[in-house]
Amino acid sequence: MKDELGEERGAKPYSLLDGPYTQTGTSEIEALFGNGKAFSFPKPVGLIKQLVSYTWKQDPGIVLDFFAGSGTTAHAVINLNREDGGQRRYILVEMGEYFDTVLKPRIEKVVYSKDWKDGKPVSREGSSHMLKYIRLESYEDTLNNLQLRRLAEVQALLDELPGARQDYLLHYMLDLETRDSASLLDIHRFEDPFSYRLNITEGGESRPVAVDLVETFNWLLGLKVEQLRVIGGYHTVEGTNPEGERVLVIWRRLSDPGGDDEALRRFFIEHGYGSRPEPAALDRVYVNGDCTLASLLSFYQQRLAWEEHRLPFAPYGVERPLWVFVGGSVTKTLGAQESSDVIAILRFLARFLENGAESVALLDRLLSGNTGLSYKGRDVFAGKLGYLVRRGGRGEELYRSVLARVFNTGGGRLHVEELKGTEGELSLRVGDSEPFGVINVGDARALAKKCADYEELTVSEREFSGSLFGELNRPESRINLLIGSKKFTEGWSSWRVSSMGLMNVGKGEGAQIIQMFGRGVRLKGLEASLKRSTAILDVKHPRDLDLLETLNVFGVRADYMAQFREYLEAEGVPSAEKDEIALPVVQHVPVGKLKSIRLRDGGDFKRDAPPPRLGPPPEAFRTRRIPLDWYPKLEALESESLRGRGLGEVRHAGKLSRQHLAFLDLDAIHSGSSAVQTTRAVGSCCRGASGA
Repeated sequence: MKDELGEERGAKPYSLLDGPYTQTGTSEIEALFGNGKAFSFPKPVGLIKQLVSYTWKQDPGIVLDFFAGSGTTAHAVINLNREDGGQRRYILVEMGEYFDTVLKPRIEKVVYSKDWKDGKPVSREGSSHMLKYIRLESYEDTLNNLQLRRLAEVQALLDELPGARQDYLLHYMLDLETRDSASLLDIHRFEDPFSYRLNITEGGESRPVAVDLVETFNWLLGLKVEQLRVIGGYHTVEGTNPEGERVLVIWRRLSDPGGDDEALRRFFIEHGYGSRPEPAALDRVYVNGDCTLASLLSFYQQRLAWEEHRLPFAPYGVERPLWVFVGGSVTKTLGAQESSDVIAILRFLARFLENGAESVALLDRLLSGNTGLSYKGRDVFAGKLGYLVRRGGRGEELYRSVLARVFNTGGGRLHVEELKGTEGELSLRVGDSEPFGVINVGDARALAKKCADYEELTVSEREFSGSLFGELNRPESRINLLIGSKKFTEGWSSWRVSSMGLMNVGKGEGAQIIQMFGRGVRLKGLEASLKRSTAILDVKHPRDLDLLETLNVFGVRADYMAQFREYLEAEGVPSAEKDEIALPVVQHVPVGKLKSIRLRDGGDFKRDAPPPRLGPPPEAFRTRRIPLDWYPKLEALESESLRGRGLGEVRHAGKLSRQHLAFLDLDAIHSGSSAVQTTRAVGSCCRGASGA
C-alpha cells in the first residue's frame, strides 16, 4: 500500500488479530531453553514484531516495555533489526526473579544465534549488540540499609517532653537518625566512589553488592550522557543537563596518586577541558572530593589586608581575622560525620604544608586565574583574589607568606595535640612552632585517636594549664583557625570571625544556618555605628575595607544556600539571589567600649571566691523578696487541647508553707546538689551546708 506521495506504507493494522498464538511463544521458549516450562504463557515473537513494524520500519526508535516478562519484546526488536538492518532500540523493565534465569539469558542467546532447538544453537548467524542492564535498589533494600542512630541528647529531650514524641517521629526522626546510611548516598564514602556497597537480601541471605555511583549520579542530575571515558584513574562523563548546560562529571579515588588537586589540574589542561572554544566550553563541572584551598587563600587575603592597613582600619573596630570551620553536629560524643569532616580539613592542611612544590604550583594557577576549572567559559577563580593579584608576586613568595601569617611557621609537619586539663580541645601546630589553630569538639580524645590512623598527621599529648579557645578573643592571640561547632551553637561569638567553612551543613538546618551566619557578623563600624562603610556617606573610607567587612562562606559537602533560600521562603521572605533589607540601627551608641562585668585578668572564680555556705538568708533578702513566676513556663508547656482556654489569664500568688515543705524529698535534694557539685564543680556547697 502506498500513500499520497507514492511511498510504501505497509499494511494497515487490523482491529482484531488472528495469530500468532500463545502456543507459538511457548514453542520459542522451548527451542531456546530446551524446556517449554521455563516461563508460562510467553508472548510470541511474531506478535510483537507485527506491532512494532506498524510504527517503525528502519527508523532508530525506542520500544519501551514496562512488563518485560520473558523478554519477547527484545527478541522481536533484535530479529527486526537483523532482517532489515534497522537501528531500533529497546528498554525493558522487570522485577521478577526470572530476569536472571530467563529474560537476560534469552537476549544473550538470540544475539548469539538466530535459530535454536532444544536449547542449542542451530546456526552461527549472530548480531552485533550491546546489552546494558541496571539493577535498581528496591524498597526493601532501602529499608534494610537504613541505620537509625539516636543521639543521647535527643532521647533526653523526648523523655523530658513526651508530648513532642509524636511530632518528632512523624517529621524529624528519619532525617536526623538515618543520616550517613548507605541507601541515602553517604557522601563520606565518596573518597573511593568505586567501592560503594549496599547490603542486598536475596533468598533470605544478605550480602554486600557494588553500587554504580557514576550511573546513579547521572540519573540524579537528569544528565543526557554523550560521552563516557576512563583516562588513567579518572572516570569522566560528558553530557547536557535538563537546563541545557554542558556538564562534565569527574570521578577519582582520592587515595590514588592522582587524587590530589594538582593532579586534577594537570588532567584538565592535558585533556583540553580548561581551554575549549565555544560552544564546547563547559558550563558546570562536578568533581568528587573537597577543595579547601580557595577558603584558605580567601582568609589569608583578609589577614594580609588587616595587617597592612591596621591603622587606617582601627576607627572601624576591625579585629584580627579568624578562619572558622563549623558543622551541624553538636554532641558530647564524637559522631562519624563530625570526625570525618574535621579529618578531611586536617588532611588538606597537612598536604598543603608538606607538598610545597604542589602548593606553589596551585597558588600560581590561582593568582593567574588559569586553574583549568571553568564555569560558563570562565575560570571559576578569575577575579576572586583581587587584593593578592594587585600586590603582585609569585606562588613561591605567597606560599612562604601564608606559612608565616596563617600557620605561624616557616614549614614543617602538622601536629595534632591533645591538651590535658581542657575540655574538648585539640591544638594544631607545625613542628615546634606556636599553635596556629584549635579544634573544639565533643570528644577530643576520640578525635585524636582517629587522627592517628592517618600517616600525614602527627598526634601527641601536651600538658596544658589553660584553654586556647578561651584566648581567641584576646588581641594578642596567635590562633588563626578554629574548627568545631559546639561553642557556636552554645552562643559563643567573636568580632574576629571573617571566613567561615560549613561542614555538612544545610540538610534541614535552616534556622541553624541563620544562627551560624549570625555568629560571623563582625561589624563594629565607624565609631561603633554597626554600619558597613558603604552605608556611611560623605566619608572617605580606606581602600580594601570591604574585604574585612565581608563574611566569606565556603561549603564543604554543604547545600546551605539552597536550604537557606527554602527557609527564607517558608518564613515569607523573598528568596532572590540578592536582596537588600534595611534594618533600624540605634543612633546614639556611646563612644568607646561597652561596660561589662568580668573577672580581672588571671582571676579564677572557682579558686579565689569564698566557698558558698548554707545558712539563714541575709537581711537584704528578707526585705527585698524576689517573686518567682512560673506561668510563662506553664503556658509554654500548655497542650493543644487546652490552648485558648485562658489557663494563664488568672494568676494565683502564694508562698511555700511548712505543709508544702513536708512534701519535699530532702534526700533527693541532697543527692542532686552533690551531683551538681561533681559535674559542674560548684565550690563546696554541700560541705558548707553540713557546718551551718
